[in-house]
Amino acid sequence: MAAPLAIPLSTHTFRRPQKLINNNDDLPYFLNSKAHHLIVTYIQHFSDAITPTGPDTKSTESRYANSPSIVVSQSVSQIVELLATIEAIIDEIPPIEGPRRFGNVAFRTWFSTLEARSPELLRKYLPESIVNTPAKGVDDITAVDELQVYLLGGFGSAQRLDYGTGHELSFFAFLCGIWVLGGFETGKDELGLVFKAFDAYLAIIRKLVLTYNLEPAGSHGVWGLDDHSFLPYIFGSAQLAATPEGMGPPAPGSIVDANTVERERRRNMYFGAIGFIRDVKKGPFWEHSPYLYDISGAIGGWKKINMGMMKMYAAEVLGKFPVVQHFPFGSIFPWDLVEGAKLPPKLPSTIAPSSSSSTNPSPSVLPGGAGGEVTKAPWSTLPSDSSKPLSAIPQTTRMRSATPISQANLANRVPVSALRGPPMGMPPPPVPSPSRQNITINPESTTTVAVPGGFAPAIGGVAVTTAPWAKAPTGPSGFGKGSGGGDAVGNPADPDSVAGVDAPVRRVRSGSVTVGETGSLAGGKVVEYTNNHNHNKEEEK
Repeated sequence: MAAPLAIPLSTHTFRRPQKLINNNDDLPYFLNSKAHHLIVTYIQHFSDAITPTGPDTKSTESRYANSPSIVVSQSVSQIVELLATIEAIIDEIPPIEGPRRFGNVAFRTWFSTLEARSPELLRKYLPESIVNTPAKGVDDITAVDELQVYLLGGFGSAQRLDYGTGHELSFFAFLCGIWVLGGFETGKDELGLVFKAFDAYLAIIRKLVLTYNLEPAGSHGVWGLDDHSFLPYIFGSAQLAATPEGMGPPAPGSIVDANTVERERRRNMYFGAIGFIRDVKKGPFWEHSPYLYDISGAIGGWKKINMGMMKMYAAEVLGKFPVVQHFPFGSIFPWDLVEGAKLPPKLPSTIAPSSSSSTNPSPSVLPGGAGGEVTKAPWSTLPSDSSKPLSAIPQTTRMRSATPISQANLANRVPVSALRGPPMGMPPPPVPSPSRQNITINPESTTTVAVPGGFAPAIGGVAVTTAPWAKAPTGPSGFGKGSGGGDAVGNPADPDSVAGVDAPVRRVRSGSVTVGETGSLAGGKVVEYTNNHNHNKEEEK
């Protein structure tokens, strides 16, 4: 695939890149933008350029990173010097000592130092045709100003102390930006730019990760391809894509062999990325990198792996909002749609699709009947009066509405009966119907026993249980003593006596209760209880 034509510097107006991907709704627009098309085009262009021209060993060796046949032009050499200068800043700012899981705060000092020096470094190492281009427009933005944003974005986040494939994408855009501005020559600088400049960038990133312990940005753990990089797997597999399956070293399955990885990592970018994984992760390779382990057994060899990596990059990097959300858009990577692009239809703004949209009412509607009072929790901040509109609800309430609906109109209210019913399409749960039996209490053989807080009716010497939070009633016809009970203990052998300090004897004179099979109190009432201390007084009354 040929590289896109260069931007004419004499007539081009540069803009400061801005973040435009703010939510998932912006992602389809990005996937149809000129910026996305430019990125994919250059990745494919570099992949095709470093693919060997034939299946012979000599052709494959010509695509090794240390091959003497690689030509490094003056423009590529200057980028390599720029990266060497950036790498030297790491030695100036050592990490701060102290225990921490991820992210050494000294990285922020390193990043701010790079940010302060980057304008001068770019003017020194970028091609003169780009540096000397005058600013146009009201903002006076130069080509160096626009390229600086992508350069700084390629070295991680100083705020979050992390690095990931989104930052790698930003640096790749920096190199592509120089290319479209005429800084490199098509058909001459591809190999040098990938094997010398981009490989030097990867060396800086790995040094930053190890020095400042940068956290992986958006890592999927063992279920991700790599914690930090992706492009080395595309370019590295392209280096070996002309090798027939099962022929010529190295084979895809040899990534699990430590000796092969150590031998190949200096000349192949795929094995270089595998080698860094082995440096920072311990244990069996198939445990900490199952994705790469499975890919190594792909039928079709390196060519099939290269094609799969391209598709995976489009889906897992360019197609994921958390990865591309910070990518900025300017004049080099425009937000404009490509010609003939068709966006997927959008849902109306008034519809908020969700998994519960078919079963739950809109949060903009207050539940309540047409004439009844709204039921609310004691801690709720919603108004109790159903006639009040939602505008009276404080802003701190949990309920949010993009389009408030007036509650003064009875047609806008949702009946409580509609809210309490089962979800549509689901049968109501079966109502438990425990069998019950009526037991008549014999006033001569059934008493009450002392329980914490008072007394409870007993059947066969076993107290009928009640809920622990149930409040026992007091008085002459209640279960408790009225004084809070005591530590009395009943004697099942003698139902007429209860031992304890100030423990009155409770006798059931008449009445009946309904008891379930579990033995818990289910319902009914007791006609009267008599206290032997007040028996004479009650008889007189």
